[in-house]
Amino acid sequence: VQSAIGAMTWTMERQTEGPRRRGQPSELMAVIGVDGDPTYVDGMLVVDSGRWLRGGNEVVIGRQLARDKGLHVGDSLRLNGSTFTIVGVGLLRGFSSFGQNSVVYMDLRTLAQRATVGNVVNVIALATDQPQRVVERINDLGGLAAWTPAQLVNEAQQASASGIVID
Repeated sequence: VQSAIGAMTWTMERQTEGPRRRGQPSELMAVIGVDGDPTYVDGMLVVDSGRWLRGGNEVVIGRQLARDKGLHVGDSLRLNGSTFTIVGVGLLRGFSSFGQNSVVYMDLRTLAQRATVGNVVNVIALATDQPQRVVERINDLGGLAAWTPAQLVNEAQQASASGIVID
């Protein structure tokens, strides 16, 4: 294994400037806390503008989120009572089966601290030149599921196919 990237998906409440109307529902944003450096894995990180995370008070946002909310690199984003600086717009491939263009990426330790989710991940991506051997080792450990990139693409296509029928 050359590199390992862990991620935890959660939601955080966004607070905006100015007064809030009485009875107005909270705005929840999907957040992916990332442990590890995805720049070490070819093709995993796609940054349209700005850069990837370097500090705990920084976030990268998905393309659609940036467009829909009018957010840009350099803007502030307040989540769960903490203010973060948007340092990039892009996506992290392989960590969200849908909606990865509408999420906020932040350091996993920051997410665990601000959202009190504990020190866990629900997805781990491994870069290796011996995938079959790694899959066998993971299967030997038990309690985990191992997927190759081809299997993930196949699963995503199957999920999309059922969505087309619903549409």
